[in-house]
Amino acid sequence: MSCDPMASTLFIKRDKYFLVDHGQDGLRGELREFALDAGVDLEPALGRLVAAMSLIELKSQLVQSRDSASKYAPPLEVLKKLDGIPPSGITLATLAESQIGKVVTSFKSEDTVTKWGQETADLAKSIVKKWKKVAKSQGASAAPSDPKKSVAAVASTSKPTSPLDVGKSEAQKYADALDPPTRGKVLMVLRQGMLEGCQFEKSKGKLLEGKTNEDCASLAFSAAKSTENAIRNKYGSSVSKDYQKKAMTLKFNLKKNTYLAGQMLLRLLEPETLVDLSTEQLATREAVEAAEGEGFGVGRRAILGR
Repeated sequence: MSCDPMASTLFIKRDKYFLVDHGQDGLRGELREFALDAGVDLEPALGRLVAAMSLIELKSQLVQSRDSASKYAPPLEVLKKLDGIPPSGITLATLAESQIGKVVTSFKSEDTVTKWGQETADLAKSIVKKWKKVAKSQGASAAPSDPKKSVAAVASTSKPTSPLDVGKSEAQKYADALDPPTRGKVLMVLRQGMLEGCQFEKSKGKLLEGKTNEDCASLAFSAAKSTENAIRNKYGSSVSKDYQKKAMTLKFNLKKNTYLAGQMLLRLLEPETLVDLSTEQLATREAVEAAEGEGFGVGRRAILGR
């Protein structure tokens, strides 16, 4: 949902801080919670939070104005808003994560002068120059002097957690306890393949619609455990070449065949059946359905709304 980061209200309840975006154009607003350690100065922390939200929203507006000029505000107006964000609220991490610098840089070209005017190109150059100074100053002092960073400081400098990392430490602890170690390695390989396939399926299909990253991580871990057991039951030993070859084949196909990954996460395909499928049968959705037999689709596709 698009939001106006400047139309926000901060309130505190039971030592928790909430930032409320009031929404725009009749859309429902959003409530965002963030934490601050005791003694942390709220004002600069809030400034960084609002600035980060502003960069993300304004980047979207800038891309829209560039690619669909007639429908949106001219780039110059958006660039002026970007230029108005105080340098104190901008962090190196925010610039890196939003990748807004690439979008602003695209307005420095000669084509921009022709299409949007010299003022637009000059302002884009000025903003990029200013942000480079911010990046240089923060990069030079990146090493923290205090190892006990506040939650707010960590939030402003660390990269967002990848969906593939959700629940990974717990899964790794389980895997490390398996004997022999090859079982643990295979378990994590299968988990990764299922999660990578899961992310693609979520972006383009309905199979995992509504599932959070935490849901997918939990389902992938469970499916990976049962699949590893099925491989071991079929090939007898986790140190055999057939066991390891099958595991790598499954990982590759679970990542590429996103429908297959979704089937496994939702337990619509049994691990034993998965292990028995050939490389050709694993390759596409149609091949998976054909391998399951003619009775596969009717009930299950009805449940999935397909």
